[in-house]
Amino acid sequence: MCSPRMRWLLPQIFWTGISIAYWSGLAATIIVRTIPDKSDSDQLVASLLALSVLGAGEMVGSLIMAQVVDRLSSRAGVILNVINVVLVWLFSFLMISQNTEGALVYLFTFSWGFMDGAVNTHTQ
Repeated sequence: MCSPRMRWLLPQIFWTGISIAYWSGLAATIIVRTIPDKSDSDQLVASLLALSVLGAGEMVGSLIMAQVVDRLSSRAGVILNVINVVLVWLFSFLMISQNTEGALVYLFTFSWGFMDGAVNTHTQ
């Protein structure tokens, strides 16, 4: 647990648990807030459609992280994951502050999926 390699990985594992718990509970609610002029069922459909992009991000993130770790190093994978975290927070902050329906919702869900897939592949 205290080896030099694990010191790089432990904050990432800790962050992943917090991130998934937080965004899993709030993502659909935040997305629904961006489309207040539709009925409840339309809001649900729109939020689930936006969350389906998360799956695409998971696949792309996993594939890219596998290439980064294989061709570069595990440390490069950690750096990529830090960049992913910053992008997810940036897109989520922009989406919450603008509170409008649009491409930002899909960027948010894709980047969150990318981050999750990359972290899952990196910790394997």
